Amino acid sequence: MKTDTSLFYGFDDAPPKGQSLILALQHVLVLIAGVEFIPLVLAKSHGLGAQEIHRAAFATAAAASLGAFMQLCRYKRFGLGNLMFIGASSAFLSCSHAALQMGGAPLVAAMGLCCAPILFLYSFFFRRLRNVVTPVVGGVVIMLAMTGLLKDAVAIWTGTNNTPESALKKLLVGVVTVAVLLLAEWYGGKKTRPWCLALGVAAGSLAAWPLGLLSAHGDLGRVPLFGLPQSPLPTFAFSPTTEHFVLLFTFAVAALVTGVKYTGDAMALQRISRPGVRKLDYDALQGGLYANAAGSALSALFGGLPTASHSPNVSLVQATGAASRRVGLIGAGLLMVFAFCPRVIYLMYSIPGSVLGATAVILVAQLFATGMRLAASEGLNQQNSLIVGLSLCAGLISLDGRFFSGILPASFSPLTSNGFAVGGLTAVLLTLVSRNLPGKKNSLTLQSSDNLSVLAGWLSAMAAKFKLNDKNAFRLELCCEEVWMHMRSRLEKDGQTGPITCGIRSEHSRLAVELGCGAGISDLDALSPATENASKEDLDRLGLLLLSKMADNVRHIHIAGHTYVSFTLDVD
Repeated sequence: MKTDTSLFYGFDDAPPKGQSLILALQHVLVLIAGVEFIPLVLAKSHGLGAQEIHRAAFATAAAASLGAFMQLCRYKRFGLGNLMFIGASSAFLSCSHAALQMGGAPLVAAMGLCCAPILFLYSFFFRRLRNVVTPVVGGVVIMLAMTGLLKDAVAIWTGTNNTPESALKKLLVGVVTVAVLLLAEWYGGKKTRPWCLALGVAAGSLAAWPLGLLSAHGDLGRVPLFGLPQSPLPTFAFSPTTEHFVLLFTFAVAALVTGVKYTGDAMALQRISRPGVRKLDYDALQGGLYANAAGSALSALFGGLPTASHSPNVSLVQATGAASRRVGLIGAGLLMVFAFCPRVIYLMYSIPGSVLGATAVILVAQLFATGMRLAASEGLNQQNSLIVGLSLCAGLISLDGRFFSGILPASFSPLTSNGFAVGGLTAVLLTLVSRNLPGKKNSLTLQSSDNLSVLAGWLSAMAAKFKLNDKNAFRLELCCEEVWMHMRSRLEKDGQTGPITCGIRSEHSRLAVELGCGAGISDLDALSPATENASKEDLDRLGLLLLSKMADNVRHIHIAGHTYVSFTLDVD
């Protein structure tokens, strides 16, 4: 069985134009639920007219197009520079239901606009949150996204009002779709694997045809085939009442969780699109977060829902082996065309639900695996494993809605019934608490001109506090002094000055150490402790030979002009 998940087309590669178009169409097909389905469900469930539905469809598709384009860009500190697609997030579904009931579309627009500053603040302070929004937290949030998506995928696959005969037909069509998709992904080479989703959908649709499951979609018949929405741009309404402030809080939590989810998706995408490169590009992550916040603001201004990264598209990048900029540009262009042609998207709804649902189940499974790999990418010790388990449990429990129900006011239900938000917030809070328990974290700030003996004296005190034996105390001192000297020499070489901080945190049987300075220094590619064949040039450039031999999980972060080198030491 072929299990190679390497890319056929990197970001700067250009697949043939025909293949790029098919790849882009596959991404747009996956985006249907994130671009149109969620806002349309809200509009129809609250009895909005055709013009209002057209406005919601146009706003979300246009914002998704602009958002995808901004993610492809990388200008200074703005943009991810990777193939990231954007859609409406289910995290805002229950919040938006409540807002429509309380104040209609103007209140939804106001709440959506309020989410943008929260996302910008999260992006701005991302450097300070680097030890809270970790790959573990990002992986948990990605896995939690699976809970709601899987429920929707199964519901789309099975449909409603089934007889035994219709249920068997839908099951058969879904199995055909899954089988062809997986065979194309597992055994397909460079020519076949990028088409795996299209082949699965085509095979499932062909199987549905003789069974009578293929039919045209007739909704939105009154919406023009081409043109702008006839309804005016949305107005904004907000009242300083308790109910509105509680609703704003639920939107704020959902915005924070979608920001964390974006971080997890972007981390996973970097792992997929740069095979063999262990270091995450945190500057790119922050730039992508700024672009995500800008896209969410545009969606609210147009009259749509707040937007977020669409995780199944990350899975599709891995499934097809294509992360090309050309694919993203074509996909963003198609989304903009669809924004002006809303019926085109509804033609895609003629694809049988059993085909779309079965395809979504596979993408959800890949999404869960991606989140699991991301959470385990830096090691799952006892503490991190418990954070993962408790967060997943919190998210799943909240979906049931019967866990000590009635304690909180009913106005909090948009938050408490949102498993994605509850689980994600739990992961963030547990990580924040675990890293700031009294007595666990100690820090020292030195000037680059200070004598090394100051650091040595502090490290001796830390060794005594953590009751290290002579061997482990010596290892701690050697590693910290080497990184500190390396940072100081690089700062002096570049003509820079400033403080260098050193922080030590106890994690059961190991110490987590981080040194940082408020200036950019030459890149330090994380050198694995197992590296035995590094060239002399590499070692001279890194200057961290002792660290590479004595420490684990060596990691370098460069973000917003700051440099951090972290590592762990086993002290059993």
